[in-house]
Amino acid sequence: MNSKKQHFIIASPRSGTTWLSKALDAHPHLYCTERRLFGNYSDLIQDEGAEQPRLRCTLDKFVSASLLPQNMSDENILLKNYIKALIHTEKEVQGAKAAIDKITPYVGTAPHVLHQLNTFFPGSKIVHLMRDGRDVCTSGVFHWFNKVPLGHETSEFERDRKAFFTGESTTFNQDRFFTDVEIEEWAETWAGPVKISQTSDGHPLHTIRYEDMLEDIESVLAELFNFLNLNAKPAILEQCLAVSSFKKMSGREQGEAKQGAHVRKGIAGDWKNYFTRQDAELFHSIAGRELISAGYEADDAWVSALPEVLNAG
Repeated sequence: MNSKKQHFIIASPRSGTTWLSKALDAHPHLYCTERRLFGNYSDLIQDEGAEQPRLRCTLDKFVSASLLPQNMSDENILLKNYIKALIHTEKEVQGAKAAIDKITPYVGTAPHVLHQLNTFFPGSKIVHLMRDGRDVCTSGVFHWFNKVPLGHETSEFERDRKAFFTGESTTFNQDRFFTDVEIEEWAETWAGPVKISQTSDGHPLHTIRYEDMLEDIESVLAELFNFLNLNAKPAILEQCLAVSSFKKMSGREQGEAKQGAHVRKGIAGDWKNYFTRQDAELFHSIAGRELISAGYEADDAWVSALPEVLNAG
């Protein structure tokens, strides 16, 4: 596999990956995709309104499962052939010179993802898309209002919270917006890609901040295209910007929220409206080091500056 033409975006979910992917896919020489190759992960999700749950499964997990009845031991050979066939088909259908694969590692799978990238795509270029982890956590919980892992029993707290923040109810008499489990899972999910970026030796790395995209996405894209050795002419940039505006993707103005929508609000710093001191202490205990190393905080003083209880209005 030609690593020179296979690039990767590594990010936590809710970091602007859909926004960036739309912009990149509009480049005439680049195909942006989400193959879900690595992570050794699978689960079932029940989306609100859907009759049947849907399977989320990475390719390496599928290959591992398919080998069991065959009594075969070398997963890498079969996985490599699967990936080759997939890339070959993509080239025939898309016709692009290069591809960039968006990876948002499932919780706890980031080390395995990096191992697989080193194994199958050594030397490939990695774009690390990063957003403040606290905004990721906030956006993630809102996004999951209409999604439930199979077997999860929704609590009264979760039902009341959803009803209030979607406008179905006018009362929410709780001290917090988050549960401990949500903070723990989203903090770990966010920290995973940051750790990949810090240990991705052998992979040329380019870091993009969601917050910089909000300020000047044209400059961000121009720098990224140069990193990927792609044409960054004004006409191409204009084309990429036209298809990826917040209004184009959501049908709303930036900052106008639709709770539970895939493209919800599109701003930075919204976490301050939802984090309590208890939430901050828990988040900091899991991902505080990464939050500071990424430059979102200088130290842990932000934790004690937060209120004891949520003011839901």
